[in-house]
Order: sequence, then structure tokens, then C-alpha cells
Amino acid sequence: MKKRDIKIINFLYLSKKEYNKILEYRNQEYIREISVNSDLITEKEHNSYFKTLKKKDHSLAFLIRVNDEDYGVISLKKTTNDTYYVGDYLIKEESKFEGGGILNRICISYISSKLNIKYLKTKQYETNTRGNRCGGVKTINIIRNSDGFNEITSVIDDFYDKDVINSKARKLFEKLYVIKECQI
Repeated sequence: MKKRDIKIINFLYLSKKEYNKILEYRNQEYIREISVNSDLITEKEHNSYFKTLKKKDHSLAFLIRVNDEDYGVISLKKTTNDTYYVGDYLIKEESKFEGGGILNRICISYISSKLNIKYLKTKQYETNTRGNRCGGVKTINIIRNSDGFNEITSVIDDFYDKDVINSKARKLFEKLYVIKECQI
């Protein structure tokens, strides 16, 4: 079986047309339902976000492509030198049934290792049934918020650590995928 090629593309390297597709993806109802901000994102807000990304000081965003097809999105917002908030989603809802969550988690772990990120934080609805998206790593703190969200902090394991490489999720990933390109 031929492995599927993964490209991790920084939003800054997308064409205007490609970047505008991100807005369409983000505004899908199934994505908004699980997002901390469930509002429709306007074109003005989307363009403003790109200007924030261009500053390269605290926000990063990546498009995940599998065999040259858009697959997922990962966003990172720096809180300290070694800690970032992470958000992600799959572009097609049905991708969650084929292991898309594992693919995104492995890509999050890969990006985190490249950027020397030690901790990831995320916010999820208390009722969210999907796994913690902080890269498939060790959860060290869960704070239950009164607004219906859990805030989670996780330690990032080194992507190249022997235990990580030998984990069930990583072995599955390695059988199916190969990261061909990563634009940080």
C-alpha cells in the first residue's frame, strides 16, 4: 500500500484564493458547532487574521493537505515562549470516521517539536466527545469552566522520542502517511 503524502503549509504561503477557501471551511456549520467562537467569520475578520499572522509574533496557522487535497487546519497562539493555545478542525466532517483526528494530532505534535513548544492549551466544550487535540500527549491540567468549557493544558512529548514512535497512534500514522513537507 502506498503511503499518503502530507504537506503542512503555513497560511502565509497560501495564495489568496487558497486562503479564502479557509474562510469557507471555517464557516461550515459542523465546525462552528464545536468552536469556542461559533459565530460566522466575516471576510473582514478573515483578512484581519491574515495581517496578524504576517506579524509572525504570536499566531501561526497551517493547512494540512493529504495527497494535495485540503484535509485539516491547525492554529496556534503563543501565550509564553514554550506554551501555545491550539485549535484544529477537519475540513470534511466525514474525515473523523477515517482517523482524521489522529492525523491532526500527529501533525500538531510534529509542528510543536519543530517550534520547541513544551505545552499546549486548548478549550473544549464539556460535552465534546472527541479526544483532547493537544497532539495525543499527556494531559496535566483540566479546568472546568462555568461557561460550559474545559480548559486543558498538556505536555508535548518529543516527536522523535522512542516511546512516541512506538505508540499505537504513531504506528498507525506511519503505516498510512508520510510528512513530505512542513512550512514553518
